[in-house]
Amino acid sequence: MLKNERQYKCAKAALKKWLGNRDIYLQRSINGEQPAWLLQEEKLAIEQEIKQLRADIEEYEAVTQGKKEPPPVAEYAEQLPSLLIRWRLHRNWTQRQLAERVGMHENMIQKYESENYGCVSLHTITKIAAVLQAEDLT
Repeated sequence: MLKNERQYKCAKAALKKWLGNRDIYLQRSINGEQPAWLLQEEKLAIEQEIKQLRADIEEYEAVTQGKKEPPPVAEYAEQLPSLLIRWRLHRNWTQRQLAERVGMHENMIQKYESENYGCVSLHTITKIAAVLQAEDLT
């Protein structure tokens, strides 16, 4: 996500560079200078980078030009505490089990939930959410 005009300009410059790299790739492909498998991997990486930069640039332009309205922040912020608790329950984890997986004391999770995560940093909320959403639940 591009956060300001400077990042937007850098992304546009990077896109131009990556498009040039794609042309270099095509030339090497034609000349047979690299093994085919390596060229395929390079092409995939270049195309993915181009795709991501284009998406970031398009989103930035759409938002800054008023073509795309961001989702309502208050709605998501209000739902976040209950979502975290629901995910813990969905995992059939106690507060202690969540705390162990996050690497904190059970009392902290109890406090966070009792205060609807109102006293928690965004970093900690993100860490808890990542643990709750992790696919490898070993």
